[in-house]
Amino acid sequence: MKRIVFVDGENLNYKLRDFNKSECGDGGRDFLQNFNYRGIIEEVLAGVKIDKIYWFGAKIKVRSNRPEIIEKANTIKKRHAEFSNLLRKQGIDFVKIGFLRAREVFDEDAGEYLSTNLTEKGVDIGMAVKMIEERMNDSDVEIIFISADTDLLPALEYLKKLNTRLVYVGYEDGQIFSFQKIVGSMRVITKAMFLNNKQFINS
Repeated sequence: MKRIVFVDGENLNYKLRDFNKSECGDGGRDFLQNFNYRGIIEEVLAGVKIDKIYWFGAKIKVRSNRPEIIEKANTIKKRHAEFSNLLRKQGIDFVKIGFLRAREVFDEDAGEYLSTNLTEKGVDIGMAVKMIEERMNDSDVEIIFISADTDLLPALEYLKKLNTRLVYVGYEDGQIFSFQKIVGSMRVITKAMFLNNKQFINS
């Protein structure tokens, strides 16, 4: 049987940043550029032979003429290039899908933008499609997914109807009950696992 891990990248990184903030008060992203992702996945799936790990993240493509958005997009592009290299070194395939959308807050009285955030859109759909595609290509596959995004539910329900083996990897301080009802088994990423893998050492 083939076992494939599907990682909702930004979802996992959000939780890792939350762990880091509770440990040392830093909720930033800098430490993620040297995190041992394969290590934490192998630890939470101890005893399971992993054949493939897919990491899902957005393509960096933003259409805007506003300098601040272009600057943010360029910063994210640079970070993504470094991050892709980190994942490659760990034997993880970075699937770039979806896009970044600018979420802007405009103050009409002042006539200026108060803030601009770039958020991922469409990544969950791409992940769901890939899950179904892998199942269609091989009926003897176990799908292991790391996510807290309930937009995956329709795809998971469909996979269950096909008698697909499903494993849900959640987080110790917030599991998704609707996922638990569908899957055959569940694993949990803990803060201790986060601390064990905070530093990636390239051998």
